[in-house]
Amino acid sequence: MTNGGNTPLSSVSVTDPLLGGLLTATPSGDTNTNGVLDITETWVYVQDYSVTQSDIDTGSITNQATATGEGVNGTVSDDDTAITTLLESCLDAIALTKTGVFNDVDTSGCTTAGIDTVTYTFTVTNGGNTPLSSVSVTDPLLGGLLTATPSGDTNTNGVLDITETWVYVQDYSVTQSDIDTGSITNQATATGEGVNGTVSDDDTAITTLLESCLDAIALTKTGVFNDVDTSGCTTAGIDTVTYTFTVTNGGNTPLSSVSVTDPLLGGLLTATPSGDTNTNGVLDVTETWVYVQDYSVTQSDIDTGSITNQATATGEGVERIVTDVSGDTITDDTPTVTILTGSLYRCYCPYKDRSI
Repeated sequence: MTNGGNTPLSSVSVTDPLLGGLLTATPSGDTNTNGVLDITETWVYVQDYSVTQSDIDTGSITNQATATGEGVNGTVSDDDTAITTLLESCLDAIALTKTGVFNDVDTSGCTTAGIDTVTYTFTVTNGGNTPLSSVSVTDPLLGGLLTATPSGDTNTNGVLDITETWVYVQDYSVTQSDIDTGSITNQATATGEGVNGTVSDDDTAITTLLESCLDAIALTKTGVFNDVDTSGCTTAGIDTVTYTFTVTNGGNTPLSSVSVTDPLLGGLLTATPSGDTNTNGVLDVTETWVYVQDYSVTQSDIDTGSITNQATATGEGVERIVTDVSGDTITDDTPTVTILTGSLYRCYCPYKDRSI
């Protein structure tokens, strides 16, 4: 407040309705302490006002004060209005997003309990305009409070500032129960301490799993008689039976160390199978391996009139060794019976002009 004239002013006062009327603050500037606003003096009053929620809602405070004094010729006064812009209201808020990514750790193409995992990523942001301290993330599926150290605390002050994004990454080991359900659904909670109190936010992630690992192998077998000497009958030591062994992957896991054994053919087949399309020595779920091996007919077989035998396929799966005995189809385990030509009746051999 200044003296705008050329006479001293007494009984000077300032009123402001926002501050309750007459200011109670003692002004500075009365250099001669005579209580009169001399023409050379400037008086300054300083008084605080406590902001209300209504002011915050408005966004600013507009108010007018009036100065009054007694001059030589009477009372004089002057008004002035101030507009004070406020910062926005303090908003404490935290936001959490959560994602889960399945990891086929053993590259089996299915979900294996105790081996495969889900990697959860928790992204925490400050959703308000106040810094948040004591920030934590809990997830019951991961044992409660996350033990992972977040990235994103750029100033390393342990406070989630309004410009920061914190990211927690933590793995979960899949259980058989999860596999049986087919997916994992779980919710995490982020918590922090703001200016006005504790704030929290939840987010739920649903992670779809691959089907359970199933190790299975299937073997079918057929036999075709070969009249090698074209005699029209079966000749021991000359005629043969060509056996075809078809091996398929009956599960959803790759099978290694695959072999086929047949006692009639001396045990382990020596034939190299066709069908290993990627030549990796593994029976993949999309592959069919075919072994072809000949057997030389014996007199004992001729005397019997047929050959009955069964083979076994074996492979190493993700969880166990699997086997299957041969059948006519994948769904049966019937031994293969090959009927021999001309072995149960007298066979006339025109080339030798005699009966056998």
